[in-house]
Amino acid sequence: MRTLSFLFLLLLSLASCKKNSANADATAPEATTVTTAADVKEATGITNDDINQYIASYDNLLKDYKAALESKNMEALNTLTTKFTELSEQGNKAVAAATGENQQKLIQVIKEKSEEFTALSQAAVK
Repeated sequence: MRTLSFLFLLLLSLASCKKNSANADATAPEATTVTTAADVKEATGITNDDINQYIASYDNLLKDYKAALESKNMEALNTLTTKFTELSEQGNKAVAAATGENQQKLIQVIKEKSEEFTALSQAAVK
């Protein structure tokens, strides 16, 4: 359910940016700093490398999404929509595979990242 609501918000933000896409740069924005699995492990204490890689990918997607929204780059936003869908599937697998403390930490991180995504999407709509 959460995944669908985030996808809906992403699509809504895409639609709102469509009006301003005439002068958008066609290249995908690059995140200024790339989050790695090692960065995530250090920050969260999660010991599973697959989970850390998922969180790093999600964090990098959010950075790219923010940059695309700021530049009103519709091509990049469309590409990020596809990446978000793929990443959501990976996240569902990560939650199912996680156990104990790692699972609780993962759920907390996903919640925080989801709130960040929602805030970015709502700001773009305004």
